Amino acid sequence: MIDATWAAGYAIDNKWEKNFTEYYFYPNPAELLRTHLPESTPWQLVKKAIDKKTYANQPIIGQGFFYKNLKLLSPTNGIISKKGDIEFKIKNLTANDVVGYQFKGQRFGKKVTINVDNSIGSFNINLDKKRRTELYIFINNEIALQYKIK
Repeated sequence: MIDATWAAGYAIDNKWEKNFTEYYFYPNPAELLRTHLPESTPWQLVKKAIDKKTYANQPIIGQGFFYKNLKLLSPTNGIISKKGDIEFKIKNLTANDVVGYQFKGQRFGKKVTINVDNSIGSFNINLDKKRRTELYIFINNEIALQYKIK
């Protein structure tokens, strides 16, 4: 499977960001299920298919994630309703990676401090006063993760 549109870039806050990547030309089917759900289950091309509810409740993992061999450890639910500091853990994230975030509608993002322990990078983002919005996380200036904040 291929997706030439997603390979060309991504949209954030309804604005197209041109950012070509080869990742979406024949990606790993299990990874593609993080962003694409075929109407016909056999076209998921995986041993254990997922349903629409599982698909809808996962974070969106963007092109800046899998081809860097990163693995999301937490939070794995794409809808966050907790307040306060939320810890994000990503396997193979290093102290040399630059991680930033912004909420939907914000003009500028913020950079986080990464702590690394046994090849697991972690950082915190405070969600106080953030409700009914979207959180975008960038790794090395590429969109990597998207969450809904309730």
